[in-house]
Amino acid sequence: MTFSVNVRPCIVFCLFLIFLLAAGTGATSKTDSKTTPDSSAVQDTLGSKETLDVKWPEKDTWQPEYAYQGKKSQTQLYFLEGQSSAEWKEMASIEIVYGKTNTNVPGMARLTYLGTKKGCPDATWEIIQKGMNDLGQPFIIYEIDCPKFLNNEPSQVQLWKLIIGKTALFNLQYSYRGEKMPPERRQEILQMLNTAYIKVEKK
Repeated sequence: MTFSVNVRPCIVFCLFLIFLLAAGTGATSKTDSKTTPDSSAVQDTLGSKETLDVKWPEKDTWQPEYAYQGKKSQTQLYFLEGQSSAEWKEMASIEIVYGKTNTNVPGMARLTYLGTKKGCPDATWEIIQKGMNDLGQPFIIYEIDCPKFLNNEPSQVQLWKLIIGKTALFNLQYSYRGEKMPPERRQEILQMLNTAYIKVEKK
């Protein structure tokens, strides 16, 4: 299954929004669509359009539940079929920060880690891979482990990829509820993160 999210240029966004959305706060809308909604993107001044290309494991059936569209960003949360924000085992999100292109990628990753620590003081993180992909797009893949949340939520293992394009910062995130993610599942998600890239269409 392939999900694509289109983007148009704008400005900055708060990377911690997905935590607010997951908790049920902030401006959200619910959708029953089984495919990623189009974000009504337009081309940048050079006439190009960027799309985040994500190939999920074939057996997965992800459904969008909450969507946030703002002037500076957009976020979409996904849950596996049969799960929801009220009760889930696996959650994913795609977040786009318009205009956030000149940034320190490891520094932005650390910000998400520090944001997580506010709700999970014992959280730890590890950088798995960073650098440039074959298209010259800066990226970082990392893991955040959350053993105990202050609000007594179940433990989580989070896998993240931040990638920078010409028009925006793209944030792809997967969360697993449990102290330890099954090795086979972890490998599937890491493969998905490794192959995710920003596709550029020019007119």
